[in-house]
Amino acid sequence: MLLNDINDFLLFCELTRQYSQTTIRNYSHTLRRLYDFLVENKIDTSEKIEPKIIDRYRLYLDSQISSRGEKLNNKTLAYQIIVLRSFLKYLLEQNRNVSPPEKFILPKTQSRQIEYLTNQEIKQILEVIDITQMSKDVHLNEIIKARNKAIIQTIAHSGLRISEVLNLPKSSLINEESRLIIRGKGGKVRSAFISNQSMDLILKYLEIRGQDDNPYLFVASTLQNHRPLTTRSAQQMVQKYALLAGINKKITPHVFRHSFATTALKKGADIRSVQVMLGHSNISTTQLYTHVTDTELEQTHSKIFNDVLLAAEQRGI
Repeated sequence: MLLNDINDFLLFCELTRQYSQTTIRNYSHTLRRLYDFLVENKIDTSEKIEPKIIDRYRLYLDSQISSRGEKLNNKTLAYQIIVLRSFLKYLLEQNRNVSPPEKFILPKTQSRQIEYLTNQEIKQILEVIDITQMSKDVHLNEIIKARNKAIIQTIAHSGLRISEVLNLPKSSLINEESRLIIRGKGGKVRSAFISNQSMDLILKYLEIRGQDDNPYLFVASTLQNHRPLTTRSAQQMVQKYALLAGINKKITPHVFRHSFATTALKKGADIRSVQVMLGHSNISTTQLYTHVTDTELEQTHSKIFNDVLLAAEQRGI
């Protein structure tokens, strides 16, 4: 039965593929919405899923309104097909007679707009931390400022996801080698190298924080709760500092990850190395950043061969 196949696939993603709980929830929501539509249209087995019925499903989704009162965008519609393809690929590997995944064509989506920070903007954010009071308690204020500078410098110079940084235990810090042991998406373990500046700020933070039995590297101001700083708190912290620094961009912790990748590629790093540092399973995800650097190269080329030559022509050179 169709529902059993979906449940088996979700279990496979969780136990064998070791996808994150967020991915499992997204897959489950996507497939169960598709299941309801298929059952309503008398499709009760996976073998009956054909491009024609999925085209009708697309039309149905295109008529739906999101919780924000908006139509579903192409990116959301494409995700439905990506999940369906994964589901069918799994069934094919189980020797089931289902339609080939490549029969289901992805809708065209606009190029993803990647926001990132320049080195000067990152410097501005770090500098504003020093002049911002976070607590009336002088010692606690110093701890919070040291922690926040260490977090921002680390995500800016390592390319780590904020969730990876906040879940780091103290034991992940390998001082002599300036690197961290990361457990990333799907439970994958990898090494992440950090800059000397990041290491100095982390060690300074730990020194000011002092001895405690909280196992996490970056913690909330209440050290005794044995929990790391929350992602939401980190988001609010970054947005506050960006605003105080006068940066007119929509800044999230993930923007620092974009900044790392963009800077690495600009400085000549090969895309495979950047893929490994970011912990991307698929290099096509990393290739999104080449669009940013290519755009800047195009602007530089235009400036040299259009603006400069045009000015020369106007001067009669």
